Amino acid sequence: MIELSIILPCYNVEVYLERCFNSIYTQEVDYNFEVIAVDDASTDNTLEVLTQFAQKYKNLVIIHHEENRKLTGARTSGIKAARGRYILHVDPDDALLPDSLQRIFRNRGVEWDILFFNVLCESTDNRKSYQLYTSRNEQIFNLKNSKDQSKIFKLIKGSCFAKIVKRELCDNLLYFNYNYNIGEDFAFNYEVFNRATIVVYDPHLFYSYFFNSNSLARGKFNVDRLNYENSWVCNIISVTENQPIYKISNKTIICHIERYSIGLLLIIKSMSGVERHNIYNLWKKFFSKHVLLFGLLKSKWYFLLLKFNNERISIPLFLISLGQIAPYMERIKRQFLS
Repeated sequence: MIELSIILPCYNVEVYLERCFNSIYTQEVDYNFEVIAVDDASTDNTLEVLTQFAQKYKNLVIIHHEENRKLTGARTSGIKAARGRYILHVDPDDALLPDSLQRIFRNRGVEWDILFFNVLCESTDNRKSYQLYTSRNEQIFNLKNSKDQSKIFKLIKGSCFAKIVKRELCDNLLYFNYNYNIGEDFAFNYEVFNRATIVVYDPHLFYSYFFNSNSLARGKFNVDRLNYENSWVCNIISVTENQPIYKISNKTIICHIERYSIGLLLIIKSMSGVERHNIYNLWKKFFSKHVLLFGLLKSKWYFLLLKFNNERISIPLFLISLGQIAPYMERIKRQFLS
């Protein structure tokens, strides 16, 4: 019986793998686990390094993609191959903290569907370090309760890591139908949390997240982000249309989509000339696909702005309209002043 399947989506991460594997295999546990590393058509020596580790660790399974399927595709392959009762996602440029794996299955007095821990966030040069969650008390949420729904959807951060999910919650996910990189963590979490009933938060520091300047989220802008039919936004909307969901989560969806729209627009604003014009037109097509989510009055205003051809006027107006989200106000001000 395998209790836990640890899934690593790997793309050009050869320099990080030793640290990641050491953080997993130096831990002592009293149960069986497996590690499933999915090489997503890496162009460096990732596959070779994984093969070397597989000779050392017998419970390491390697899946190789001949063509790149993005993060969703890599995680999907790992999930479908998993034999454990529970699933844990680990990004290969991160690490587990000591004694984390043994802590998962300690007696909590309740049968849980999802267990999530606190995360230590730090930069690779050790200049920046903080805990993801501020709460120091263990908490149990019953998502059949509307108050607990409200609390949990505020607590959930976007990433998949440091969350242990029952394998049965991952059967036939709509998430499996998409291949994209940005936003996939939130789409996965959103779908499985909407299938869960009991969720437990443990304040123990379980996972070390490293800020990687070369990561997919912080790398060079890719126009694939504006392909609506293969995006996390389309993925999320498909979940709301095809499966019962907790009502409180609709607000969370709209907030994330607004933030994402602002982030893309700020990147586009920093461009110039023909490049900005062409990508802004792609953004308008992308944004128009989900305008109706924002309510009648906002939608009418956004549709009006989408008709503006002068981006020097419409981009600032869009940013002002979308910029009602507090965390982005200062960023928008800096962009206008630059």
